Amino acid sequence: MKMSVLIVSYRRPELLANCLRSLQRQTRLPDEILVVGVEGDNATEAVARSCKEVHWLASPVGDVVRQLNLGLARATGDIVCLIDDDAEAFPDWLEQIAPHYADHRVGAVGGPDYLHDEQGHRITGKATRIGHITWFGRLQGNHHLFYPHVVIVDVLKGCNMSFRRALVPAIDERLSLGGRCHHWELDIAMRIHRQGKVLVYDPSVRVNHYPGPRTSVLDQDWVYMANFNLTFVFLKYFSPLRRFVFLLYTFLWGDFPEMGLVVFLKIYLSRLLRYRDVGFVRLLSVSMQGKLDALQVLR
Repeated sequence: MKMSVLIVSYRRPELLANCLRSLQRQTRLPDEILVVGVEGDNATEAVARSCKEVHWLASPVGDVVRQLNLGLARATGDIVCLIDDDAEAFPDWLEQIAPHYADHRVGAVGGPDYLHDEQGHRITGKATRIGHITWFGRLQGNHHLFYPHVVIVDVLKGCNMSFRRALVPAIDERLSLGGRCHHWELDIAMRIHRQGKVLVYDPSVRVNHYPGPRTSVLDQDWVYMANFNLTFVFLKYFSPLRRFVFLLYTFLWGDFPEMGLVVFLKIYLSRLLRYRDVGFVRLLSVSMQGKLDALQVLR
């Protein structure tokens, strides 16, 4: 069984270098490593090319889904393993992944990403449920929290996941319509489920995750894309009855940042009382527009 590691990277050369060093320390070395950057990002390209095991690929646009698809088109492994450029794999990462694929029912394998704050301290906590999608469409990830058991899940986190390349030759690029991408892992997960395979969460398949400055959760573009992609994927794969229930839930209730009316009012009233934040009201229209646009695309 051949294992390819695929990394999407953009303008984080120091973090990418740490990620690549973690792959060179693996007890089960990858058969190939592909780094997909963006044309003109010379610093990232230099880091990738300095590692002789790495195949450098350059995308004309800085778009996670398009970069992933470029890498998937060039990968030769039976198994594709994804890790973020700001993550570092534990030395036995690939060694822990590989045995699960002896079971033909397994389509994907992943594990926790141990999030660290800006001071390098690990964010701790325990989860009672991992990678779960409720029947009505609420996503419960919690992959960064402690969960002690190997379990079949609905979705894995993109910064620490692997899958059979034959099951997912490409990710739906309609998820990139807004210019940013969020929830793209859902398209992989739902596609694997549709083919009758299972996703396995194993707490021993570990990476340390050192995320740098990220887009604010109040950024309107980010909120739009989260709503568009979540709605798009669930409507694409859910049964007709489940779609109907999901639409009622997401428009009337929802979750943050995929807000419906009830969740918006709860958060807005809290922010209004605590911060006098009148501007938060704009996010409701952004959230609704993302959902509506996803409906239009799937017509």
